Order: sequence, then C-alpha cells, then structure tokens
Amino acid sequence: MPDRRTPGRGAIMLLLDVLETPKASIAGIAARQFNREIAELASAQLIKPSGHMTAGADDDDRPREFVWCPDSSSYGYFSEAEGWAPVPESDIASFAVDLTRFLSVVTGKFRLSGMATSMSEPTGGLWNLGSARFGRRPRRNPVMFARRMHNASVCNAVESAVRRQGNAERMVLLTTTQAELVPAFPRSCEVVSLWDVVDFEKDLLIDPNRIAARLSQRPLAGEGDLQVIADGKLVKFFGETFRFERGVKQREIIRYLFKEYQNGRLLVSSAQIVAELDYPPQTRIRDIFKNSPAWSKLLAEQNGMCGFCLDRERSGGPDGG
Repeated sequence: MPDRRTPGRGAIMLLLDVLETPKASIAGIAARQFNREIAELASAQLIKPSGHMTAGADDDDRPREFVWCPDSSSYGYFSEAEGWAPVPESDIASFAVDLTRFLSVVTGKFRLSGMATSMSEPTGGLWNLGSARFGRRPRRNPVMFARRMHNASVCNAVESAVRRQGNAERMVLLTTTQAELVPAFPRSCEVVSLWDVVDFEKDLLIDPNRIAARLSQRPLAGEGDLQVIADGKLVKFFGETFRFERGVKQREIIRYLFKEYQNGRLLVSSAQIVAELDYPPQTRIRDIFKNSPAWSKLLAEQNGMCGFCLDRERSGGPDGG
C-alpha cells in the first residue's frame, strides 16, 4: 500500500503556494529546491509527476528547448558550441497537485453531500463541493473551493458563478488565496482562506467547528446596515429608510424574512412564505409590494426565492422583474 504520511508544515505551506500558480504545478529548479517537501506531498498522494519542462534557460540564462534524445536516453538541448547538452531529469521534472485528492483530504471531516465537481477547466479555479452542516446550525451550507482569487479576472469569474448558484443558505467559499489578497465579496458568501483554518503543525484536515465559528462570529450585514424597527413599520437598510405603516402583509413578510435572516438564511422560498403566513396559495409576494419603493431595493425575488437585497451595493441586487 502507498505510504500516506501526513505532510509537515513546510510541505503544507508549499502545497498551498503551488495551488496559487496558474497550473497548480511546480517544476525545474524550484521543484528541486523543495525536494523533501515534494517527497512528503507525493507520499500523501497530494502531488504527482506531470511530465517535464519543455523550455527553460541554460546556465547563462539563454532560452533553451528541452527535448528527449533516444540515442543518449536523456533530456537536454542543442548548443551551437557544445552540441548535445544533457540536462539532469530532476532539473526539469514537473509535479502537479492532485486537486481531487487535495479537496477530499481538506474536507475530510465535513460529511459533504455530493461529489466534488470542477466548474471550470481541469486546472481551474472553482469547484462545487456539495453542502455540509457546520456545528449545531440547523441547515446545511453550500461549500465551494476557489484558488488564485488574488487574480482579478479569476475573482470576478468566481463571484459571478457564486451569484448564479442562488443558494438560500450562506455559502462557504474555501480558498488557497491568503485572506488579505481576496477582494471584498458578497455578504451571502463566507470566504475562508485555508491559511487561516489549517493547523500546519498537524494536518490538512479542516475542523468544521472553525467554519461554524466563522459563520456565527459576524452578522450578515454590518452593524446598523439592516434594522427592523417597530414590528416592521420602519426598516433602515444601508442608509435608506423604508416605511410600512399601512401595509399589514408587507410588515408580516418583512418580519418573516428578518427572522430567517437572523438564523442565517439569506433567501427563503416564496411558496414557503405564502404557506407559513397562511396567505392564499396563488398569492404573489411581488404583488403585495407592487407599489412599494422597497421592492428591488430592500427585498426582491429570484428563481422563486425571496430575500433582502444584501448585495445590491455591488451587483444591483436580486432581479426584481
């Protein structure tokens, strides 16, 4: 059986760094410098050989193309001065992270529902990992993984993909990008840098309780950003004030959404709201707020889900049409 020893601190740190490279790989002299760490990662089946570099530079930093020579059974390049110049295989060896294996190890304690699936190219930046229940939270949270979020184009693509998911529960977005390099993200998504939750002295397994703490330690909106006052007659939302002094049903819906929001649910099924508030089955929430300036500014519907427009500062909010 293969040896799956737990990588040490240096190897884990190297692994997270390599995952931030475009191809999630390390090669050549850089790989040789971390020979011990790569051996640990290979032993744990987290990294595997991925061929050889095809181009590089010689000792004088001149560009060279590395090829295989059957006659000498070696890799090397042709030099005008020396002819065939062999290159040690260790100098051009390439290693790539096994992303599927890495994600299964990192989330080994999550009891995820579903299989990890890539939402981009094989070496891509975004994976859907399913959902998990963290701590004593009553509902499961969707979990995704992204890398290279320091890159603006990658981050924008990840954010767009996250928004398209339309999850009712707050999303947990794991990333190998260090937290200080991740741009501001929608409040409906808790970005968790592995650098902050991995125990480098122990192993790669993330303790689900650390995620639960992250989900519970801060409100979904900043203090004062969302206030429901006087039993729903007045709502203060990101500096704007909305009044519902005469709309009984409007206040009921506002109170219902706010209660769910406090329990961590950002979106609620419109059908569920209608049923639990004992409205006629054909009731449409958008009709109740038809003439209210709050619709599409304070709350809106999207794909049969209703909630506060917590991300409208950045995206224009849920589709109120």
